[in-house]
Amino acid sequence: MNLIERNPWKGLDTYHEGEILYGRDEDIRKLSQSVLGYDDTVLYGRSGIGKSSLLNAGILPAARIAGFVPIYIRLNHGYEGSYYGQIKNAIEESGVTIRSVSPVKDIEHPLLWELFHRNSFVSQDGEPVRLLLIFDQFEEIFTLQQNADFRRQFFYQIGSVLNKIKPDELEDVNAVSTESPLKQESVLKTGLVMKVRKIAKNSTQNFVDDNIIHFVFTLREDFLSDFEYFTSAIPSLKQHRYGLRPINEEQASEIILRPHRGLVSVDVAKLIIEKVTQRSDFELDGIPEIEVDSAVLSLYMNRLYESHQGDEITAELVEEKGGAIIKDFYEKSIEDIDDCQIEYLENTLVNDDNRRENKSLSIVSKAIGQECVNKLIGRCILRKFVLGGDFKVEFIHDILCPVVKERKDQRQLLRKQQAERKRQEEENRRLFEQEKLKRERLLKKAKRDKIKNRNRNIFLCSVIFVLLVIGCGCYFWKFHVYSGNYAQYEIRNGEIVGIESSKLSSEDCEHTPLYYCLKHVGWFTHVSVIEVKTSNKKLPKIPRLKVLEIGESDISDEKGDNFNNLLSSVCKVRISEDENQRIIKEEYVDDSDAVLFELNYSYINTNDAWVHIVSNDGQGLVIRDSGVEQARLSWNDEGRMVGVTYYDHKGVCKEIAKGINGYLWDYQNDNVVARYTLNEYAQPTNSSGDEYNVAYTKMTGDSMIVWYEHCMSIKTAGIDDVAEQANGPLGYAKVLQTNGKTYLFAKDKNGIIAELKTKYDKNGNILEELIEGKISPNYPSLYKYTYDENGFLTSKQLCSNDGAPFVKSQTDIYRWNWNYDSNGNLNREERVLPSGELAYSKSLTRTKNVLVVETEDITKPIPYVKKVEVSEGKRKIISYYGKDNQKLNAQWCKNSTETDSLLVFHKMIKMINKNIITETYYKYDEKNNAIIPLETNKNGTVYFKKVTTKDKNGISIKYRTYDAHGNTLKSMMYFVQNGKIIGRAVCGVDNKPVRCSKWEAESFCYYKIYINSNNEEKYANIMAVNEWGEKSVLFDGKDYWQTEYLNCTGLPFEYKGKEYAISGTYSQINFVKPRDLSMYSVPYLHILDKRSVLYQLGLRDGDRIVACGQWKFGMSDELLSKYWNKANVYPIKIKVLRCNNARNYLTIVKTLSFPQQLSLYSEYHELALTNKEYQLMRTNIQ
Repeated sequence: MNLIERNPWKGLDTYHEGEILYGRDEDIRKLSQSVLGYDDTVLYGRSGIGKSSLLNAGILPAARIAGFVPIYIRLNHGYEGSYYGQIKNAIEESGVTIRSVSPVKDIEHPLLWELFHRNSFVSQDGEPVRLLLIFDQFEEIFTLQQNADFRRQFFYQIGSVLNKIKPDELEDVNAVSTESPLKQESVLKTGLVMKVRKIAKNSTQNFVDDNIIHFVFTLREDFLSDFEYFTSAIPSLKQHRYGLRPINEEQASEIILRPHRGLVSVDVAKLIIEKVTQRSDFELDGIPEIEVDSAVLSLYMNRLYESHQGDEITAELVEEKGGAIIKDFYEKSIEDIDDCQIEYLENTLVNDDNRRENKSLSIVSKAIGQECVNKLIGRCILRKFVLGGDFKVEFIHDILCPVVKERKDQRQLLRKQQAERKRQEEENRRLFEQEKLKRERLLKKAKRDKIKNRNRNIFLCSVIFVLLVIGCGCYFWKFHVYSGNYAQYEIRNGEIVGIESSKLSSEDCEHTPLYYCLKHVGWFTHVSVIEVKTSNKKLPKIPRLKVLEIGESDISDEKGDNFNNLLSSVCKVRISEDENQRIIKEEYVDDSDAVLFELNYSYINTNDAWVHIVSNDGQGLVIRDSGVEQARLSWNDEGRMVGVTYYDHKGVCKEIAKGINGYLWDYQNDNVVARYTLNEYAQPTNSSGDEYNVAYTKMTGDSMIVWYEHCMSIKTAGIDDVAEQANGPLGYAKVLQTNGKTYLFAKDKNGIIAELKTKYDKNGNILEELIEGKISPNYPSLYKYTYDENGFLTSKQLCSNDGAPFVKSQTDIYRWNWNYDSNGNLNREERVLPSGELAYSKSLTRTKNVLVVETEDITKPIPYVKKVEVSEGKRKIISYYGKDNQKLNAQWCKNSTETDSLLVFHKMIKMINKNIITETYYKYDEKNNAIIPLETNKNGTVYFKKVTTKDKNGISIKYRTYDAHGNTLKSMMYFVQNGKIIGRAVCGVDNKPVRCSKWEAESFCYYKIYINSNNEEKYANIMAVNEWGEKSVLFDGKDYWQTEYLNCTGLPFEYKGKEYAISGTYSQINFVKPRDLSMYSVPYLHILDKRSVLYQLGLRDGDRIVACGQWKFGMSDELLSKYWNKANVYPIKIKVLRCNNARNYLTIVKTLSFPQQLSLYSEYHELALTNKEYQLMRTNIQ
């Protein structure tokens, strides 16, 4: 006996009678009771669950013991004969003899009822037998029987047998003839009456009623609904059913352990069940928890048994063999079978619905060979059985169907791919043939038209070449990024251009400490990006570029120092242009691409523009303590910059440095460019602290000459004797740079008197500048610089030629020291006196949103001050402290005994909401050790809170100040044109102009004024207008005034002992008494707060009061005051005139019907009327 014969597990093969079926003891017991105890039993369960094995190994032995002859019947639904014949043949083939007791009524259409009631069934020795008819795989009547009438007739006949009811067809024909016509009609409808009559004379009506026949129907549970439909009239089939459930893990362990004791341990059995179920959430403790597929388990154990060596199946073997056991079993069983044979079997024995089908053995053997069939039957892939008198074959188990379907799908996909590949090859072959034929035709044609084709090819190549040239040209014209490196650049005609003489090569860039990469997209486009570059790839913490000719500020300028810090962080400038390709915005960004500040351009004409400096939060950025936050640029007709002047937000010209309010360039002959330093009157300055106020530059080849002069006016510079030679920044009147050397000249001297020698480090940073030769006594002759490893400037010294500190007094600074943190941010600055004492030091500490600046300046009244700045989103808090964190009021803001402004405070809270800024101020009360709101002075110039509104360029267009109780102190609105303030008015509660001297910035009274200030912030032009824009008067608290102008052209003035005449057109404002002022005035209403009852009644600022109680226009002020005060006690009627857009008045009458505290929220003032205004009022009143 070989290993396979001893294998106790059948794999996918069905268990047969006489074999032991483990794990189903309880199912065998219960099913046996039903099968032997009832005439009919329905056994159902899922596909492959083991119904056939349960019947063969469990029920058949019990049936034989009980005296039954088991007869397996698998109906052939493709057979054209009747089911009657198939059942009869199956009984006879089982060895049972059928003895006819009476003939059937219709020989051609016998009934099943007749089979079991007109015959007796005996064994070979003549003894009666009990029949157990087992209809296996009964669901095939629903899947394979295509004739619905056959299916319906079969169930009808089975029903008559199981219900023990004789069919109507078996009634005697004579009885039919005597029945009522209705019954006869019913019989006629059966279609059998003619046949019955034909055999009626020879028929007898003897029936057998004592045959013992039990029926068993096995079917898959997914066909129960179909079975219910056709057996609805057979009650017993609803009662006698047994549903076969999957085995659980406890039954599975019996199947594993019982067949061969000791072969498998309990732990290995559990491991096997885990492999089969892919679950481990159970224990073999006698309590069922999970379901196990018995077919897979049987196959699993079969394969393990075949593979094991020794006396037991080990866990290692289970791990090794455990996997896709069904697929592996199937593929291993067919590995030596030809692919065509397997494909035939899979296509024939498994239908499109993934169900098994059987075929005749002879047909299958003819197709693939008998040897192949026998081989697969022996390997438990196929099984052979008898059906309808013919040997059939089918796949042994439903569990193989998914594996077969997967293989069929793979073959189908492969065929599709092969077909597609073949189609593609055919298409390529066809195209190749077509191309070949076409090529041959073209060759023949080419021989005939060689010259013509050559010319055509030349033309096509020319076109392609032209297109390529055009394409490349378009790319380089429109999309290519062009760049150039320059040491300097300028604004020319509204665009950024590099100065050609300062253009750098790649080699130059490696030794230039600071330069600029100018980029633009497209050929004839303007520069759109400026990148700040260094030779060592690390940007120094010093101002890295000039903005509008604005460089590093004086050390005492606080706002200038803040702007220096911004310039020290600029890494790139982004430039935007308008539709005329003029700059409209420059964004200055840091290394994280965050905007630090921006410049907004407003063009006045083609040669002039206002430039507004705006912070990153959209507010105007003041860059000097003088108030500079905008500039005016001018270009000549060639597009070269000829002027820049600096202004505050009011349009008043301000200093950018001491005595310097702007610059002017004069482009002269012979490549000479003169740059003038201007004062506030656009004339060469005399108060900058430098000897010179004009510098001339001339480029000649690779050489540059710069010389300096001091002149009286631009007109006479360089040609009049007023212009005088002056020393430049180094103390010399002329500087010549040529062949890498710098030579210095003195006043009125043609020869070289000194040379400036410069030492550099490897990155091009200046280490030392030494003047050798004749030294100017008022200037340093040696400049020393040091840098850290990142190339950041750490110290600067001014020395004499012997290395000693150069100072004019012992209070002058001669050395500056800087230190930086790991991120390159300045964290300490020092200024050192010749004695070595620190004159000034500043330390910066940054922690998240807190900046602490500690400043110690021995020149100030309070040397040590700590400023703490806390940023919380849109909210910023600034506080000041002295030594030991003693709270301090900010009286130290300027380097003098004066304060920075009238606002002396300890803490300021600033809120920015879009274009609205709210500032609140608090002071430290040392006496009570408390922080209290800033107290308000009498004239309202000191306030607790200020709310400012700014336009897109950061210019203030409205502000309102309050005291600590919320009362308005000042409220102004400004009118801006081309970035300059041209007018102003008091801002009422409705944000409209109103007359109120108390709220006006200078305590004037007017409706609206248009103004122009001179460079000393004095009025150069002023005009007051009324509600209709007509010329009106201004009240200064004492008198009413109008303005007239005095022409100053030609008037003399004196300079340095010489007299000159004003050559330009200048005018001077004069205030004069108004000539059209009438004798009358009218009281007008001023609303202090929207809570006023007058406002709630509909009255508004500026309404003219013409009646109040008994008072009428023209009566005394005392009577008006009397009735105005009575409004607190008695109902008062008020009549007013309101200016409308039609240059007229609208009459409004209101009644105060209940007491109100009017004095809190409203007041009235007197308005002097011109004759024209008085006549208009009289007309409306009448």
